[in-house]
Amino acid sequence: MREIKFRVWDKKNKEMHELITWHNPAYLDSVEYAVGQSSGDIRELRQDKNCVIMQFTGLKDKNGKEIYEGDIVKEGEYDKGKSILYIIEWKEKSAGFGWHQIIPVLTEGLNLEESEVIGNIYENPELIK
Repeated sequence: MREIKFRVWDKKNKEMHELITWHNPAYLDSVEYAVGQSSGDIRELRQDKNCVIMQFTGLKDKNGKEIYEGDIVKEGEYDKGKSILYIIEWKEKSAGFGWHQIIPVLTEGLNLEESEVIGNIYENPELIK
């Protein structure tokens, strides 16, 4: 069974956190979430509408690092040793996780188990420019 978990990007403080628990109260237009190392170690409870929640894909890269939506992964090489970069994202039409290439290169697809997470679109925006 796939493990369901999330992380949250705090836009205001520019911080990434493991998302321990969250809910969206009907009377608020924001998300309330707990920040900490585990559900038994909640350091802070935050309420914010300027955050982004990302889901774990259930997959890990070649180094065992968990892959979340918003992650930037690299795989293989093309044109004199340059790596192919992909952004992991949720695809509404297919109701599943997918990806798109940052620099379009003809490939046969992405093998996430052979790829490597090198950052994410929030903490490392320079990787997608």
